[in-house]
Amino acid sequence: MSAKNNNIYNSIFFDKLNTDRNIDSSCLILYNPKRIQSNEILLKLHKKLYYPNSIQDTTEISYPKNLNTRSEKKHKNSKNLLIDRLDLKKYKNKPKIKSRSQIQINNNDLHIDYNNEIQSPLDVEEVRSFKQIKTKKITKTSQERKLEIQKNHVISQRNASESIQKVDSNQILFKSSVSVYELANVLSISEIEVIKYLFLKGIRVTINTILPLETAKLVAETYGFSVSISTEIHYMQDCTSVRHNTKEPIILNKRAPIVALLGHVDHGKTTLLDTICQINVSQKEQGGITQTICAYEIKINNQLGIDKLIFLDTPGHSAFSTMRAISTQVTDICILVVAADDGLQEQTLEIIKRLKSNKISYIVAINKIDKPDANISKIRQELADLEIIGQDKGGSIPVIEVSGLTHKNVDKLLNTIIDLANSKNLTATSKACALGTILDSYLNPTKGPIANLIVQDGTLQTGDLLVSGNTVSKIRAIIDNKNNQVEYTGPSSVVEILGLSNILCSGDSFYVIKNDKFIKKELYQKNKNVKHSSIYNKFTSSYFYFNSNNQSYDENNKYINLILKTETQSSIDALLKAFNDIPQKKVRLNIMSIAIGQITINDIKFASVSNSIIVSFTNCSNSLTFSTKREAEKLNIFISNFTVIYDLLEYLKNLMLDLVDIEYKEHLIGHAIVKNIFTINKGVVAGCYVISGKLKQNSYIRVIRNKNIIHNGKLSSLKRVKEEVLQVLQGYECGLLSENFHMWQKKDEIIAYELIPQTKKL
Repeated sequence: MSAKNNNIYNSIFFDKLNTDRNIDSSCLILYNPKRIQSNEILLKLHKKLYYPNSIQDTTEISYPKNLNTRSEKKHKNSKNLLIDRLDLKKYKNKPKIKSRSQIQINNNDLHIDYNNEIQSPLDVEEVRSFKQIKTKKITKTSQERKLEIQKNHVISQRNASESIQKVDSNQILFKSSVSVYELANVLSISEIEVIKYLFLKGIRVTINTILPLETAKLVAETYGFSVSISTEIHYMQDCTSVRHNTKEPIILNKRAPIVALLGHVDHGKTTLLDTICQINVSQKEQGGITQTICAYEIKINNQLGIDKLIFLDTPGHSAFSTMRAISTQVTDICILVVAADDGLQEQTLEIIKRLKSNKISYIVAINKIDKPDANISKIRQELADLEIIGQDKGGSIPVIEVSGLTHKNVDKLLNTIIDLANSKNLTATSKACALGTILDSYLNPTKGPIANLIVQDGTLQTGDLLVSGNTVSKIRAIIDNKNNQVEYTGPSSVVEILGLSNILCSGDSFYVIKNDKFIKKELYQKNKNVKHSSIYNKFTSSYFYFNSNNQSYDENNKYINLILKTETQSSIDALLKAFNDIPQKKVRLNIMSIAIGQITINDIKFASVSNSIIVSFTNCSNSLTFSTKREAEKLNIFISNFTVIYDLLEYLKNLMLDLVDIEYKEHLIGHAIVKNIFTINKGVVAGCYVISGKLKQNSYIRVIRNKNIIHNGKLSSLKRVKEEVLQVLQGYECGLLSENFHMWQKKDEIIAYELIPQTKKL
């Protein structure tokens, strides 16, 4: 036994011998020894082990009074604390953890000396007190966790049946995506079995995970069930339930019709709406054209139960086809406006095709009949060619000749709208959760995201949870069409809402939910069934460059990098469509960033780094902050703001044309043949005879020999006899000199031509 640093090292004696080893019979070899040490001041017990091959000691161990029975608190500066080498090594490079409460020794822990020989029996120098595990507390925590899990995933039988239904013992009907808990209950198996099965398939889930229909179907079929999937959209069921009392029957009442005015640009839609609503909208519009969906409400008095009409004014420019599609999506009746002096145009044909495909009721209004060049019979014939025959001619479509300027037949048009709406029997309930469509959305610098929407059914209230796309928002305020804040609004109403968590996509439907307990599940199914604007997701999350689907580009072509900021979300689709119509084979238009809102300092910096131009549409340039203007001046970034789409497109086209190289067209001016060859100090002169046309000073020539072009150059000098002349006409002889060409031969043909610059085109 040896001592070092006042520490005593001990070994364990065994009487038995491992006979398989060639060692002394008084020792036992240990292959994984661990050294146990203790301080000399600790009490030493000298009694040998009761059993020779056991480390169990039958003697009760006594402790000194000053021995701390709990684990010592480690501190490097304390001299009174006892820290053994094992603990010092343990805590040297590791974070502090709870110390071991007891040291147990097994065969792998026995220590032998450096010669692999056991020297002496074990003397127990230190035994740490055993800290009992508080089993009661752990059991309680386990129960609490179990209750918490059950509380989190317990779903009522009513909600579970809405998602999944067991038709018979071996057949299941899925109505929407389900959770692991719901699926396990219907399959009558443990949730652990479902989790284990999916884990083996490489899918990690928890008990509350919402499974896609395909995954749930795979699990059910694995356990021998026949699965069918319902085509109805489940997430809409909660929306149509009655708000206050689900047991109360839904009462349907007549609602106001939604009427959309559609037609080609400059056919008088807004002027006609001014006359109907007795307002002056056209003078308020930028550039005199409609560039967004505008909603108006008028009160009427009649005996048919309809007290108001909702009108939607739509843009007629070709770029705004998405807005026209949204209008036909939400409208009950469409008014197709056709100018009597212009006839059926491109957008008119587009609208007629859409109305027929969607089977929407519509009225044809032949407008501008007061114009001197109005040709009503021509318009009726063009409509008849498209199988649109007026009721006055024996057809089924109302065709009314009106004048928005002189108010002629406007009353007749209104009466026709009311009669058609009454025949459609339009109804809705005011006691259900609101349903509708987003018309447009924009970002207000002070109020945040705002949406213009139309309520098609139910009642929308302040404080409701509105779901649209993948966005859930709590409505903070509702603004009606008179700019008054209201607490609620009913069916067939167009309002503006505040409190959105994000900018919504135009054309997306919305619905209201009564609670957000199952929002995650509802949104998952929504996103699986509804296609959202992929373009919008791109430009709101990252930068990208514009690439038309029907145009090919040369990588060596020139390009313009563009950063675009708009006021509304609907403007983005219109601009992208307009950009798509711009030819880009010669100059490519790269949209580096496109977003809604004001121009920021980050936009200025990004424009400087990416060598981009900044263009804003319908955003007021005066709304730029002082710091943004200063940064733009510092980095020499020019910002252009446009309120009319025509001006913006013209500006971009001009920028692109500036980068287009000038193209020239050859114009033949003369034909000559070489008769003689002369050598002078300046070079070799070709004596020629002009066969046709003329030869001009500084014109371009092409030398042809044996029907092969041997030289393309420029006529640098032209003389007749010895005089320098500007041109030589047909039938005359002359001498000409061309730089960089001296290999003239007799009978060479000379073709003279000029390069005429062409108008630049994209």
